[in-house]
Amino acid sequence: MKRLCIFYHNTGSLGHARIIYALVKAITAQSGRKIDITVIETGPERICLFPIDRYARLSFIPQRDRGHAWGHDLMREIRKIRPHVFMTEQYPFFRHPEHRLLLPVLTELRIRGTTTISSTTHLDWTDTLHLFLPKAYDMVLYHRPATEVQAYNRYLPLQEQERLKHALLACRKMLFATGFIYDDEKAARKADQRKNRVVFSVVVSRGGLADNPGFIRQCLKLALKRKDWHFTMSVGGMALPHSLTRLLNRVDNLDYFPWSYPDFENKLHNADISLNLAGYNTMVSLLKHGTPTVILPVRTAEQLWNARFLRQHLASCIIGARDATPEHLESLITELRKEKQRGTRDTIPGAWFEGARRSADLILGRL
Repeated sequence: MKRLCIFYHNTGSLGHARIIYALVKAITAQSGRKIDITVIETGPERICLFPIDRYARLSFIPQRDRGHAWGHDLMREIRKIRPHVFMTEQYPFFRHPEHRLLLPVLTELRIRGTTTISSTTHLDWTDTLHLFLPKAYDMVLYHRPATEVQAYNRYLPLQEQERLKHALLACRKMLFATGFIYDDEKAARKADQRKNRVVFSVVVSRGGLADNPGFIRQCLKLALKRKDWHFTMSVGGMALPHSLTRLLNRVDNLDYFPWSYPDFENKLHNADISLNLAGYNTMVSLLKHGTPTVILPVRTAEQLWNARFLRQHLASCIIGARDATPEHLESLITELRKEKQRGTRDTIPGAWFEGARRSADLILGRL
């Protein structure tokens, strides 16, 4: 039986684990469970919010000593598994010093004849892309539509645009744009009959809650003001701060729940409006369901790209932290609801959401 090993760093957020779950589910379905899959996770602590173990064996390597320990532990695990294909999630470009710990692992694997694959949602880390990528990986799965491969040129600093151009040229034969990773799993639930509801989907990524507590506080103040709207709020896998919990207890038209799968996707699907930080998985769900959105993006090239992409294809607007007042949010939400009713946006191609299936085909083709 062919062996596939997938490695990812959860960085304390949900996005990577969500993508891995969709990928292993698609690989299992298309292989008829004839592939032996092992998923290795590392990070500050284990995240068990997705049922990855339905389709793969799970292993967790704690991150210690600024990452040096897990590099050795990872290599020991891989030597036991002896995979035919080894895939990493979000690690093609090695900008962060910790990422360089993977380089000797990848080098040894390629010497042994193991196929190495990178799965990624962004191309904004270009500092050493042209140096490492052709030597470290046999294939890169870029989880966006093919038409968007060059999109970062519009958002990167000028000095990085030229680097990205040369990097993409160097790896053009190994880079495959798969489309968005989307999984349509639904949980059994009763139909929500509330009208005029607003769903605040605050998806935490790389400390988003810590960076934007004021945004959440303003949303709660808006809920106090608009009793005729219903709000649903989740702040990812993190607990709500005590200072916000006290305010939450005064709001009777708001449901707060710890993030869970697929409940969050279902609530987002049923939303009239979403307020979010422009994370990848939230962006994909909003595009799939055509949900109008107010976006306060995290200040990275990826998040800014996500926000501008949403504005291009959905009724949406991008705001800064200073704009997140209850009055301004109320005005934006009212206008977005009117725009949705006018139905002026183009239909988004269904083929954009087949990234999991296409990725599975490409991975299985290397086994």
